[in-house]
Amino acid sequence: MVSFPSLPAAVTAPATRAVEVARGAIGGFTWKPALAVARPAILSILSRIETGTLLLVDEPAGTRHIFGQKLDGTTDLSNVEACATRHATTLPRVELIVKNDAFWMRLFLFGDMGFAEAYMLGDFECQDLTSFFQLFIVNRDCLGNGTTWISSVSAAISALARANNALGSALLNISAHYDISNDMFAAFLSPDMTYSCAVWDRLNDITNTDTKESLETAQLRKLHRFIDGCKLKSDDHVLEIGTGWGSFAIEAVSKSGCRVTSLTLSKEQKALAEDRIAAAGLQERITVLLCDYRELELPEGKRFDKIVSIEMLEAVGKEFLATYFDCIDRLLKEDGGVAMFQCITMPECRCEAYAKSEDFISHYIFPGGYLPSTTELLNHITTQSKGTLIVENIENIGGHYARTLRLWREQFMGTFESKIRPALLKQHPDMTKEAVNVFKRKWEYYFTYCEAGFITKTLGDVIITHRHARVLQARVRAALNFDAQQCLRQHAQRWPAPVCVPPEAGVLGRVANVAQRVVTDVVADKHAAVEEAGHLALHNRKVARVAHLARRDAAHGRAPVRHLFARPHVRVVDLPPVKINDADARERRIVSAGADADHLAVHGNVLAQLEPGRQAPVDLIMLR
Repeated sequence: MVSFPSLPAAVTAPATRAVEVARGAIGGFTWKPALAVARPAILSILSRIETGTLLLVDEPAGTRHIFGQKLDGTTDLSNVEACATRHATTLPRVELIVKNDAFWMRLFLFGDMGFAEAYMLGDFECQDLTSFFQLFIVNRDCLGNGTTWISSVSAAISALARANNALGSALLNISAHYDISNDMFAAFLSPDMTYSCAVWDRLNDITNTDTKESLETAQLRKLHRFIDGCKLKSDDHVLEIGTGWGSFAIEAVSKSGCRVTSLTLSKEQKALAEDRIAAAGLQERITVLLCDYRELELPEGKRFDKIVSIEMLEAVGKEFLATYFDCIDRLLKEDGGVAMFQCITMPECRCEAYAKSEDFISHYIFPGGYLPSTTELLNHITTQSKGTLIVENIENIGGHYARTLRLWREQFMGTFESKIRPALLKQHPDMTKEAVNVFKRKWEYYFTYCEAGFITKTLGDVIITHRHARVLQARVRAALNFDAQQCLRQHAQRWPAPVCVPPEAGVLGRVANVAQRVVTDVVADKHAAVEEAGHLALHNRKVARVAHLARRDAAHGRAPVRHLFARPHVRVVDLPPVKINDADARERRIVSAGADADHLAVHGNVLAQLEPGRQAPVDLIMLR
């Protein structure tokens, strides 16, 4: 598929409006000669289903079709209800009833977008949309993604307008979703008003319907994961990008006593969040700003100790991911700064096609939104920070989202007539009955569409924790308390080859700029997590020489190379041996063998002395 360049909204708007008008008018076109082409084409695609069972009832034509694995018992389809209750397999088994011939035209011309609009407009009925989406996903390879060449062309044209997410349109993109009504969201969210994936205590089966744990409890568990992951303290100033309705800010301040500055682009969110914050008595510790993260100025010129963003990245847009992480690098404190964010992700194998097309979510739910891949996020973190933002932890909680979405949908449908419809008509009194019904079916489609995506792992949801690497220079110097250059001069005679220290920078300065993974938590906890330090070249002969010294010292009952940069209060966690290259393999085996009391472990280009079986005092040797 052709990759389209980013175009200004003024240029793409006429084309976009034309596509939408055409999709509405042509999609509802039911001219018989056109149907004679569309219906057989769609039935031909559905005939490729291999896994699960689809029973399709075409009421206008008076026909019935069965696709996929045959149902147990009689194959007589005259009794539709009986047929639909027979189980052929535990795999998806779905009944779809076509109510209007426009269904065939929409699906033929506009693919999955046409299918979504056909459901919203009542062109077909399906009692279990989640199972239908599962059926489609597990058969995606044999269905060819369920699109015709005509629908692919129309999707490509619609994609012209997706790239526009400048500051002006960003307000529109967010408001189009969140500024519907606070009352509507309150009707289906848990009392804490958290609109993101919950984390359940037990999730052996993502389709589990166990209701022992409430949604609110699961949401609080997720918020505490951020509070604990950032190690929030009372003197921390936290930046939250994406306020929601204040659930994280309220919980973070209540639990840790920190200060929070929270950013939102939704006026309705800001108003309700501030009301909830005031009700909790935390207005002195939490500030909510109606501000784009790109325009935020540092308060009093000081960077933030911690930055948190929970499912806001999806609204940034592909073209602005680099800008987002530029801002994180600019706003996050260099010494000890920690950032955590949660983001829905797309699998690597689908990223290219997804980025060039428009789907139901990006058009109707989150205009201008984009789901990145995990690799894409990691690359931006590293590139935009020039390697100084170091990823510490990645966790995929996507399996927890299916249950979260199912509970939202059940609550949405259960309260629609009593709460959501009145709130919708209060905000939009001119809405017709048909328009309200389309709105209801749009949200039902949204919940089931996403639930199936997480059940089948077509979507993920990651929590990524990272911190500034620039902390290395100050913290390691304070922890080890030595003059690196002087130590190198003192021990230069022990090395058969000279130590290469670039003249333009000191050792620790160079380490701080190029290390991909670094020593963390040295001073506060008096131990370090030492990981691979990328690009710090240790000559093979140096490694061999240290191994020789370790072997010699061990033979004389001395601790290996303890005289080099030793400081007993520095400790190491999780330091597996890593092969540098073939030339080092023999010496690595010698080093790893060590002595009975102490041994030397080589990890990347960091040498650390360990005592077997426990977290022992270590010596760190970092050379350029």
